[in-house]
Amino acid sequence: DDLIRPPVEGYATPYPELNAMTRGLRKGELTLFTAGSGIGKSTLVNEIGYNLMMEDGLTLGVIALEENRKRTAERYAGIYLNKPLHIDREGITEEQLKEAYENVLASGRFWLYDHFGSTDIDVLMSKIRYMAVALGVDFLILDHISIVVSGLDEEADSERKLIDKLM
Repeated sequence: DDLIRPPVEGYATPYPELNAMTRGLRKGELTLFTAGSGIGKSTLVNEIGYNLMMEDGLTLGVIALEENRKRTAERYAGIYLNKPLHIDREGITEEQLKEAYENVLASGRFWLYDHFGSTDIDVLMSKIRYMAVALGVDFLILDHISIVVSGLDEEADSERKLIDKLM
């Protein structure tokens, strides 16, 4: 029966070529974005998360371990306002910031884990489960895995093996 059942249709990203390759993103699947440092992975992944929340009405959980909650809030409000708020707020009124806050951050579909830096894997997994079960998060962004792996206390294992354990 499982073989006969058609594949689940994925949720489109704002990137047509990515959609052509992946047929969208599906709940319950793990998607990893890898590239060199400073290339824009966080920007790309958060644009996709924003799209899932705003276009598809899904609930998004964000665990951004290399930025504080203010920077993450600026990132999502900035996507809404089409302005990098952490760099420049020229032309943005307080009313526009409030509108972005209400429509994105206070929408009831956005959950942010307030933590910075590496964390114990069991604590992290507990937070992920809580977001999924108690908060009803449809998609979760974990940015980024290398910080999680760097916090694991298993010096004898290779980074590859640590990533396998995390997965």
